[in-house]
Amino acid sequence: MISGGFGFILLSMKKIFLLSFFFIFGCGFHPLYQESSQAVLEGVFISPISGTRGIDLRQQLRQVFAPHGDVKAPTYRVEVNLHEPRVDLRGVRQDGTATWGTVIAKADVKLIFTPDESILLQNQETAFSSYQVLSSVYASMTASEDSYDRATETLGRQIISRVQARIAQRGAGEN
Repeated sequence: MISGGFGFILLSMKKIFLLSFFFIFGCGFHPLYQESSQAVLEGVFISPISGTRGIDLRQQLRQVFAPHGDVKAPTYRVEVNLHEPRVDLRGVRQDGTATWGTVIAKADVKLIFTPDESILLQNQETAFSSYQVLSSVYASMTASEDSYDRATETLGRQIISRVQARIAQRGAGEN
């Protein structure tokens, strides 16, 4: 049995929860990852991306957009042009060697509606990843490679978010 002011607070919280529930779903909110949205997202073909990092990036994108293999008649096509990553070395020691490196990865992304080949999204994504330059050459090379991989993975997450948002926006009737 609830008594005193605590019971009033509990009832008020229930009312607030119910009201917020009606406000959220009354405004047209619908989750991006619901069943029907997932079916639409699985109708996306990821064009081949050149280079070793391009293969990794394409695989990351395919895990989201084509988890069961390439679609026979895709509704959308994603084309990615992965630029060669750039490394900026920073934090110079007294002997002139760097102590910190930043990998800057860029990719041009196009989302194409395949029935009429119209471009729905054309954007450039950029990702940054840093690493420490160590006195050991092997450790520095390993840290650098890991930084390249993390930058590519970040690019993949950005591309996935952009494409999903654009497809959801188009599905909501906005062109």
